[in-house]
Parts: sequence; structure tokens; C-alpha cells
Amino acid sequence: MERGFQRLIAGGDKSERLTKIDADLRASIRAGRGRVNSVRANLLTQAVKKYLPQILNERFKKILAEKGITITVQQW
Repeated sequence: MERGFQRLIAGGDKSERLTKIDADLRASIRAGRGRVNSVRANLLTQAVKKYLPQILNERFKKILAEKGITITVQQW
């Protein structure tokens, strides 16, 4: 969390959307605690699929668009 998502979320002004994503992501990680590693890995994979595109779009959409990169965010 701290070496991955927090580095992407931190810095600059934190929008309301990023604040919600941060809270949701932390809740997802807490839900995996105390479970077997395969379940924790599956929960983390699902969280990455859900939140990483949202974070990248929120933080870097303009920069990515300038380079011709578009990230599609699924609605959950």
C-alpha cells in the first residue's frame, strides 16, 4: 500500500475522488487480513483492477493523453 498506491495517490491536491479511492482501497486491504495467502492475493488483484485505472486517470490523464494513451475505467 505505502510503496505502491500511496505513492500514486500522495502529492499535490488530493481530490474528493482520490480521497474516496484511498479509503476504499484501504478497506479492501483490511478485508484480506487474516485470510490465506491465495485469498489475499485474489482480493488484492481485484482491488488493483478496480482502483489503479481510476488513480492513473485522476492523476495523470492529461499527461497520458498527450502521449496518446487512454485508460478505460470500468464501472463497478
